[in-house]
Amino acid sequence: MAQTYSVITRSNFRIIAALIILAVISSASVITMSVLLVRQEYDASLINQAGRQRMLSQRIAFGVHQFIQELERDGKAQEGTLSLIRESTHLMISSHKKLTSIAHSNSIKPLYFEGEPPLNAIVLDFTRNALEIINATHAEQLKNKDLHNFDIEDVSYLLFRLNNLVTAYEEEANTHLSQSFKTELAIWLISIIVLILEYIYIFKPMLNIIRTHIRDASIKQNRMQLAADSVSLGIWEFNLNDQSLKWDNKMWEMFNESIPQDHINTFELFEKRLHQDDRQYVLDTFNKAIENESNMSFSFRIITPSNNVRHIQVNSIIEYNHNNQAIKVVGTNQDITEQKHKEDALIEAKEKAESATRIKGEFLASMSHEIRTPLNGVMGMLSLLKNTPLNHLQTHRINIAISSSQSLLALINDILDFSKIETNKLVLEEIDFDLNKLLAELVDNLAQLAINKNIELILDSHKIVTTRVKGDPGRIRQLLTNLLANAIKFTHDGHVILSASLTEYSQDNWQLDFSIEDTGIGIPEEKQPHLFDAFSQVDGSTTREYGGTGLGLAIVKRLTTSMGGAINLRSSPNQGSRFYGHIILGKSHTGEVVAPNFDVSQLDVLIVDDNSVNLSILADHLAHWGVRVHQAISGHQALVLCEQRVMSGKAMFDIAILDMQMPNMDGAELGKRFKQDPRFSSMKLVMMTSMQIENDNQYMAGIGFSAQFTKPVNTSDLFLALSVIGDNGEAFNQAKTLLTHDYLNSLKSPVKVNETDIKHYLTQLKNVDVLLIEDNPINQLVATDLLEEMGFKVYVAEDGLDGLSQLNARKETPFCLILMDCQMPRMDGFEATKHIRKGKGGAIHTHTPIIAVTANATKSDQQKCVEAGMNDFIPKPIEHHLLEHVLLSWLLPSN
Repeated sequence: MAQTYSVITRSNFRIIAALIILAVISSASVITMSVLLVRQEYDASLINQAGRQRMLSQRIAFGVHQFIQELERDGKAQEGTLSLIRESTHLMISSHKKLTSIAHSNSIKPLYFEGEPPLNAIVLDFTRNALEIINATHAEQLKNKDLHNFDIEDVSYLLFRLNNLVTAYEEEANTHLSQSFKTELAIWLISIIVLILEYIYIFKPMLNIIRTHIRDASIKQNRMQLAADSVSLGIWEFNLNDQSLKWDNKMWEMFNESIPQDHINTFELFEKRLHQDDRQYVLDTFNKAIENESNMSFSFRIITPSNNVRHIQVNSIIEYNHNNQAIKVVGTNQDITEQKHKEDALIEAKEKAESATRIKGEFLASMSHEIRTPLNGVMGMLSLLKNTPLNHLQTHRINIAISSSQSLLALINDILDFSKIETNKLVLEEIDFDLNKLLAELVDNLAQLAINKNIELILDSHKIVTTRVKGDPGRIRQLLTNLLANAIKFTHDGHVILSASLTEYSQDNWQLDFSIEDTGIGIPEEKQPHLFDAFSQVDGSTTREYGGTGLGLAIVKRLTTSMGGAINLRSSPNQGSRFYGHIILGKSHTGEVVAPNFDVSQLDVLIVDDNSVNLSILADHLAHWGVRVHQAISGHQALVLCEQRVMSGKAMFDIAILDMQMPNMDGAELGKRFKQDPRFSSMKLVMMTSMQIENDNQYMAGIGFSAQFTKPVNTSDLFLALSVIGDNGEAFNQAKTLLTHDYLNSLKSPVKVNETDIKHYLTQLKNVDVLLIEDNPINQLVATDLLEEMGFKVYVAEDGLDGLSQLNARKETPFCLILMDCQMPRMDGFEATKHIRKGKGGAIHTHTPIIAVTANATKSDQQKCVEAGMNDFIPKPIEHHLLEHVLLSWLLPSN
């Protein structure tokens, strides 16, 4: 400074000139720097707002997941969660609108409004869906909400787009900073030249400006760190040149539960903290990312100094220098332990709920089997005994025993039906039927009960304006039977009247109003509100005197609701009761259609299924009926077979049975190709599917399919479908869209086979030897008597192992048919069937028809029988006519 004064003293003119020049340069520098500083602060503000968008999106995603968990777990979300989502969403929308309203440069504007989809659309859709989701008041409503925006992949994608936006703002800020630096450098050079020439010691103001710039850069860095800290992100850098790893304070706190210690090698400490089960995976992934210069995004576990296991989510990017060489890996770590614990708890709760449901179903199936098995023996023996010479008293007693066993069977069915209703597994059919006929049969079936009590049972159906309607006749029969049986049970004298009327409900529907009025004991008014509750009775004395579980009216209530109606009652003690209500039925536009008597052995059928087991079973079914069967394991092979058929000059296949779920080309796509090719379009198509979707029938009919069945298909349905399609007559043309189980079941049988005809048919068989595999002695006796009465010669095996032994003993003539009980000691029916299909019962029995005899007749039990290799099934207790129908369908299918 003394030298400076000396220079000034020696040359005032030069000093004054230097000061003037310095003043001009300083003024210009200060003005320029003020402008540049404002620009930098503006850039920092944009970066902060963009970073805030990223933080808010994470908070919203976390809040939505928390909201869904609380709603599913507690049925109600916490107010704190709702506030978090609502406030964060509004903040994000406000911030987003401010950012998008700014006139951005050409490098940033496309990031908002270009791309598929644009970031602007993603953010608006994300926030709108968040506000819509929190309007849900219970978990069921979430099924109608669009939740895909909050999947981990979609949230990660949104964060990725926001990160790109932040990076773009940072790059633009760096560009501005570079321009500022050039301006500063020019001023500095001018100042240096002037100061060297005029006053070498007047450069300190410029140094102060440089220090100010460094301080501003530090402020910017601190602000970025503050943004990371606000979302609990730890930031790290890995230098690819010297292989050094640097952590910020949050990273140290996350991994070490302490403040930073610079003297410790961070990478070695990082390896030390990794969970031993994740260490190799993390290091391999890290090294592979460095080698391939790729980004990372995965989670892993660490063990902290206090032996706590924490889950960490890592995301990283590669930084490059001006020569496009990778120089750093920069990443963030986030502690997701709490989120992981909540996810694990949710999965555990879901598994427990599924396990409880499964155990309940298995228990009901087991109880059904254990009850039905002895009941089958009781009812079978009573049925056989009734056909023997009896006196009047014996006949009366047997009728009472049969009635009691039927009541027990009805009770079992009520319990299972109630269980199905409670779990929403009850499926209603919709078929055309004769309403008057149903009501008349219903009253006839209950007439004996009324006669026994010396009361009059009356049917009043004169207000039924049309006889054919559409609905579920089985469930309507169950509903009215419960009400009528109750009315008869609680009436000691007088009458019971069933009244029914049809009124037009809409253009396509009828309203069936029904009323059951009795002159019985009546119901106190205070008991009436709870009468339709499960297990409800008027009082304990009623149960002791009249019996019952209280399930009947509960089932009635749920059935009427399921069919779009309601039920009510009016009653007074000792003055009788009146149960009245309504259900909705469809209008029928078709008359009764007779099923054709078509010989299916005339048909050439192509089967396409990628599952070799299903293909083999279905082929055996068709071949047994005399159908000429051709098989393909894929859509491509099916097309090749059809091409070969055309090339050889043969007629196209009559019917193609296609599996829906096949790789590369599913059944629907194959059907389209068949129908689009004129050479194949004459072939009728049948779809076999293991899943049902909404409007599936209309979709398949639009392709050109003639029939559709859900696996496992009932063999009688399949046989009848082939007959209807092959006949191509009225039954086929009357089907509205597709041939289905409901439609086929509504067809009138062409000619019923009587007992004399059955025995006549059996005399045409050269082999009538049947093997009965059953462990229960009573059921053995019942089934043997039924089969021998029909004309079969019966051989009995005690269980699966005994059955295999007897099968192997038959070296020349096989059994014509095997009746297989499912649940037996030592080896059950499923295991025995698998052994027989593998040839362990002798080669001559590999394809012998096996009919399951089971007390469990649910859809899953049917599937289990099919998967084991059984051809058909008969539920217990065995009904004589059903046994005849099933056996004849396998032994004489053309009849």
